[in-house]
Amino acid sequence: MESERRKFGMILVFAVLFATLTLISVGCASATTHYVNPDKSIQAAVDAADPGDTIIVMDGTYTENIVIKKSMTIKSENGPTNCIVNAKSAYNHVFEVESDHVTIEGFAIEGATGIGHAGIYLKTNHSNVSNNICSNSWDGILLFFSNNNSMLNNICSNNQWVGIELNFSSKNVILSSSSSNNGLGIGLTESSNENIISNNSCSNNEQGILLDYSNKNIISNNSYSNNKNGILLDSSNKNIISNNSCSNNKWGGIHLFKYSNNNIISNNICSNNGGGIGLLFSSENNIMSNNSCSNNEIGIALDEYSNNNIISNNSYSNNKYGIGLTNNSNNFIYLNNFMWNKRNVLSYNSTNIWRSPAPITYTYEGKEYTNYLGNYWGDYKGKDENSDGIGDTLYIIDEDNEDSYPLIKPTTPTSKPSADIPREEAIIAIAGVLLVVAAYLLRRRK
Repeated sequence: MESERRKFGMILVFAVLFATLTLISVGCASATTHYVNPDKSIQAAVDAADPGDTIIVMDGTYTENIVIKKSMTIKSENGPTNCIVNAKSAYNHVFEVESDHVTIEGFAIEGATGIGHAGIYLKTNHSNVSNNICSNSWDGILLFFSNNNSMLNNICSNNQWVGIELNFSSKNVILSSSSSNNGLGIGLTESSNENIISNNSCSNNEQGILLDYSNKNIISNNSYSNNKNGILLDSSNKNIISNNSCSNNKWGGIHLFKYSNNNIISNNICSNNGGGIGLLFSSENNIMSNNSCSNNEIGIALDEYSNNNIISNNSYSNNKYGIGLTNNSNNFIYLNNFMWNKRNVLSYNSTNIWRSPAPITYTYEGKEYTNYLGNYWGDYKGKDENSDGIGDTLYIIDEDNEDSYPLIKPTTPTSKPSADIPREEAIIAIAGVLLVVAAYLLRRRK
């Protein structure tokens, strides 16, 4: 059964990719290229073009608001440094895209400062926004009820509200972009699901990235620094947050807030934040594994009925508090390293389980053992008379908590999250990336 599912997934990837490449190549066969000089109007060229045409905008400064209602490619001649589009009206989007299969590439876009307006506004599917500089608008880039779009290599800065905002928008890709000095770096709101956010940098925003009522997104390989929060989830479930760097954020590196459940948080580095990782207000059934939290006020915090989470294979070092627990219970905390913290555990009205959920088979000093495993504590003073790697005496945390299986040596992080990520979701994500990249490369040939 498993091999059949895997075979089906690969067939799906290649079939969809082949179909998309075919459609793109057919659409490009009869396309016409139009050129716009600074003394001409981009909107006039859009109106004169047929679906599938390409418009190349020559170097210069243009002042207009452009509405696009047919599929086409609009790109600058030499990139955003030399091609600037200012909003003629601050109360309209600079580029408003309301047709599928549109590419906007290579512009410096600004001036849509009216509330709710954007440098680039998409109400579209299967479109591409790449290599643009979107600044000094209300939103840099705004997607509204838009699916299967790609945003690549954009710079969004000094926007009043959000650098890149997805609203009711799913299965989009945001790659290799920078969002800084905005109210919010990247925002996924109102059921924006199954998006991929990867290799982006978000700095000096109120929030680096916010997921609000948005599920099944992949947030990976991003850098979040000097924000109030690096990554903030509010009532968002089943997201994967992995391989991100969160540093120097005032309040927290990664915060899950208010009923954010069943998320996977793995292989992240959180340093020099107010808090490294936080689960707040009934955030349950999350998995946190292989994260490194150092030089924070608190390495990880679980507050206010955030129960039934798994916290394993993490490193907490040089924090004021390694882990802080308030009003929660039944969290499994095991195979973590607590070292050089001013205090390893700060616990209030909380009773948790400081060992693995089941016995684990492991090798220690060349011999194999099977037992429950606890955590490594840098200040543990117990002995290991039988040399099985587990201390002979308890590590007492407080009157309600103890580690019955304290480890003698620090643990080595595993190479992957301690969770079974559905292959179907991974295959769909890979297919989406392949299609986006293929479409982008083909359009660049025009």
